[in-house]
Amino acid sequence: MKILMVSDLYYPHTGGVSEHIYHLSCELIKKGHCVTVMAPHMTGEEDTVEIPPVARVGKAIPILANRSHSQVAVAWDIQKQVNDVLESGFDIIHIHSFVPVLPILALKHSNTRNVITVHAAYEKSLPYTASKRYLLRYFNKLHARIAVSKVAENSLSMFFPGRYKIIPNGVDINRFNPDVKPLPEFEGRFNILFVGRFEPRKGLRYLLSAFHIIKRQVPWARLIVVGSGRFEVPKRYTDDIILRRCVHSSLIPSYYTSADVFCSPATGNESFGIVLIEAMACGIPVVASSIAGYRCVIKNGENGILAENRNPQAIASAIIGLARDRITREELGKRGRQFATSFSWDKITNKVEEVYNSLYD
Repeated sequence: MKILMVSDLYYPHTGGVSEHIYHLSCELIKKGHCVTVMAPHMTGEEDTVEIPPVARVGKAIPILANRSHSQVAVAWDIQKQVNDVLESGFDIIHIHSFVPVLPILALKHSNTRNVITVHAAYEKSLPYTASKRYLLRYFNKLHARIAVSKVAENSLSMFFPGRYKIIPNGVDINRFNPDVKPLPEFEGRFNILFVGRFEPRKGLRYLLSAFHIIKRQVPWARLIVVGSGRFEVPKRYTDDIILRRCVHSSLIPSYYTSADVFCSPATGNESFGIVLIEAMACGIPVVASSIAGYRCVIKNGENGILAENRNPQAIASAIIGLARDRITREELGKRGRQFATSFSWDKITNKVEEVYNSLYD
């Protein structure tokens, strides 16, 4: 099949949507399909790899959306640019999220089978409330609807009900695995790892408050913070908090295996949590906030630990408990790795391919 992936978010913009599109496209190409990604020019160094090929349309500008920083494509002739890409003809147009600009413009002029994957999670949406009637005409052009979790499905189906198939995010279990060599610079202390953008919904402030509690009982603890955005290490923790900005993706697995515990204290609006699966795939025990999107992934006490949302004491208690119990850390890590293998990209891609094939049966 000839497939077009469409999104306003793609590399070099980091995040779950970019990861999803890239790995899904690569796996589909391995299976013999022809895949092109349509995305805007992004700020940063765009990848020069040839697989998957990327048709850049318009320029991305940052916006605030869903308690996060997102991007939308703009250009004075953007519809023409989209049409130029569509003219080459596709068997499947697969949009990622039901948002302006590129996904809606692609649907508007699509004359083929249309599929959506819903990535976002939210409890309410003023834009959808205001534009539901206008967007419904494009929603009705979708032939298949995928959501990465039940939380993502519920978020969009509030406004656009229909039949959705749950196909979760995947993880590269070969790249993320327990045998990846840790970084020698982090040896000798109990390492707590955070990976994510430095924005309010990722909850880093609650982990910092928890770290103050942790240090009183686990003085050899160290916090490693990996991500991008505005963040400064508090002066009193210059020897105990390591900040790494914009780490190259090739090094991320080594950061996971350098950690004793991975913590994601996100406060909400997470549909799945790819970082949780990445940490599990590396055999690292996970402590995460008990929010709906994370409860889709973590079974408390079995493959990770859930702590009360926005509660530094609960986060600290969970991490202190693991710091004192190496056996539990190892058991959680092993069960997490086993759980993560079910999310390998070849398995996830097979499920997406089945959706494509069903449209031509």
